[in-house]
Amino acid sequence: MRILYLISKAKCLSKLSKNINQKSAGLFKNISPLGLMKSQNNKFLEIFTMNFNKKQYEKGYISKIIELLNNSITCNISARAISLFMSLNRNYLSDKQLREGKYEQYNKFFALATNFLLLNRFNLNFRSDTHYKKFIAGTIDIIFQEMVRKGIYSEDESLNIQKTQFKALVYTLYAITKAMTNKYSQNKLDELRSGKSKKFLYTWNKLSYDIGGVETLSQTLKHETVVTPEKIALIKSILENNKPFAFEECTYAMDLVGEIPRLRYSDRAAYIGSVSHPVLENFFREMWLNMNILSQHEDEFNKPRSNHRIDSSLEIKTQIQLKGLLEFSLNIDLRNYEKMFIDYTIPSLISLKQIGGVLSKLSPDKHYLANDLLLVIVFYGYYNNKVFEALQDLLNDLNIPFKCNIRFMDLIDFAKLFNFNPEDIQLLENINQIIQEAFLGDDEALDTLEKQSCSALYKLSKTDKGKS
Repeated sequence: MRILYLISKAKCLSKLSKNINQKSAGLFKNISPLGLMKSQNNKFLEIFTMNFNKKQYEKGYISKIIELLNNSITCNISARAISLFMSLNRNYLSDKQLREGKYEQYNKFFALATNFLLLNRFNLNFRSDTHYKKFIAGTIDIIFQEMVRKGIYSEDESLNIQKTQFKALVYTLYAITKAMTNKYSQNKLDELRSGKSKKFLYTWNKLSYDIGGVETLSQTLKHETVVTPEKIALIKSILENNKPFAFEECTYAMDLVGEIPRLRYSDRAAYIGSVSHPVLENFFREMWLNMNILSQHEDEFNKPRSNHRIDSSLEIKTQIQLKGLLEFSLNIDLRNYEKMFIDYTIPSLISLKQIGGVLSKLSPDKHYLANDLLLVIVFYGYYNNKVFEALQDLLNDLNIPFKCNIRFMDLIDFAKLFNFNPEDIQLLENINQIIQEAFLGDDEALDTLEKQSCSALYKLSKTDKGKS
């Protein structure tokens, strides 16, 4: 029966060959029906093999990690065995959702990377330290590339920056997990576990919650290439607090976080304003603290009516020393004032006609003005001294309440209200000079200002906004 089938198939193929054009038919004139059938079968096998190999080549990212691991240790190990080595359900690495990866599932990808970092390298018998380091670096790269493939990260000119940040944040989660595992008892860790996980893991979502943003980190990175400097400072502060329990891991993570670059705005003036604000806020915070004066920075004084924040604020009524100092310096009676609000402002660099934009700070919806509030708008950077007269004229024409509670002051003059220490004043003048040079296009000055800003943000992140 098999022979009859083959002969029948050969005749069919022979008949089909007669229907092709003469040029094509010439290719088969010396081939018998059986030979033609064999040729067609070989072609089918060739195509099948190519497709099979292609499928093999296009293996999933989890399979690539497992293959990388097996090339790095002395014996092969399965996905289920690795899952158990991670102290997780044996089907963890076989889970379809994990393997396929859903769009924008930051938490799953970061947890996966953290779990691989937490593997006990000695239990798995790596061939050498070099093999272990290459495996970890390769695993982080494979997971990152999968996130790019899924559209979580953009494949554009910022890709290397995003990769630097991804690595830093993965090591942050790993370091804090190690620290908290060393710090707490197993019972406490069981309380801290999230979801149905069998073990404690400091997660991406927990980090997002701990740095206190209204938006999650995932939401932020949908719109921004990198985490904001303020959030980076908070992350470094968390790592610093956990150093006693995992010194090497936290130190390494802090170094990586420090390598996340700042992206400069195309508007240089606006960017200089953003990086200089923390420097000034921290300078005055430290100056006041040395005088036993408590202040608040980025004070969300108007909660819950609005999210407006004032750069610095001072409680006048409850700080007798401060009240006496300001009454003497300003030559006014402050007995009815509760607070002083301070807003650090770079006036327009273009013309005095545009300086009216400064008065937008007096908008009623910001609630900077009240009967018991003294508002001081402090100018710094480059500006024309005529700005004070011009602004006062504009202010006089405005129909707003409590105008008498507003003061416009130069940065150095404002500092001298509190302090005549020549070292402090010289330090502030140096800061202002760096800001001015950055405005004039000096990139080295801007680099210096960025470093000062990062340092200031870190110091501010370690303080209580309401008690420093």
